[in-house]
Amino acid sequence: MDAGIIAVVAVITGVFVALTGHGLVAALATVLGLALGMAIVRYLIKGR
Repeated sequence: MDAGIIAVVAVITGVFVALTGHGLVAALATVLGLALGMAIVRYLIKGR
């Protein structure tokens, strides 16, 4: 499930960047990046 969520967030982020490409998106991408990092860490911890 986590992998699916990560894929969805990645697609949404790509769409936002493609549609706007403004500084606001950079800030949004940073927040999403942090969320992705936390999700990946949680996924790795659950995997082990």
